[in-house]
Amino acid sequence: MISKKGLRKIEETKHEIINMARYVQNLFSKCSLAILSRNEHHARDVLYSISILDQHAFSVENKVVGLVGTLTPMGRELRFLVMAANITRTLRMIGEKCITLANKSLLLTKHPPIGFYETLKKMIDTVDKMLADAVDNLINPSLSDAQMICEQDDRVDKMLDKVEKELKIVMEESPKLVSRAIELLTIFRLLEEIGDLCTEIIESSMYVAKGKYYHCANDTLEEVSENGSV
Repeated sequence: MISKKGLRKIEETKHEIINMARYVQNLFSKCSLAILSRNEHHARDVLYSISILDQHAFSVENKVVGLVGTLTPMGRELRFLVMAANITRTLRMIGEKCITLANKSLLLTKHPPIGFYETLKKMIDTVDKMLADAVDNLINPSLSDAQMICEQDDRVDKMLDKVEKELKIVMEESPKLVSRAIELLTIFRLLEEIGDLCTEIIESSMYVAKGKYYHCANDTLEEVSENGSV
């Protein structure tokens, strides 16, 4: 049985992960503004965030190692400690992709836009909601909310498929726009990758809450059996 002090330390670790998640949300908001408003100030703010991301990740990992070494957790507490490093790693990857997005937005601000603003805004808004919902799911795990994130991820995948075809046509018809189209396509792909990482967060939070493995398959959150089948 874990002492009250041990449980308090686990709660402190959970709060640290949530703080990191909120920080990553803020990074995504800033790089979204940088892209949509062509705002260099927000982009540069994001570029300087890597050290803070590292501090968050290092702090959580140290706490988890210390807790595993001194406590004998069971049940939900054990599942949390098992998945804490994975959740932290996923959050850090989202932060790194935000930094790459900020870099790409700086490149695009040097040239006139080539369109796709509404599509870009729609994808950014969808991924922003996915990230917010995934973070909320860490605090209040919900299968129904996790299912909605899978559905949103499927919509993002379809948006990317459509925009890839449209940008290919732009590049074929206007060779002088190729470099800008490639940079814009990279932004769309990074957004889709962040959406995928949001599904990884909910898969982890569902395992902690339910003790079962789940996986987003297309637009459905499916339980995964011990042998890996759904």
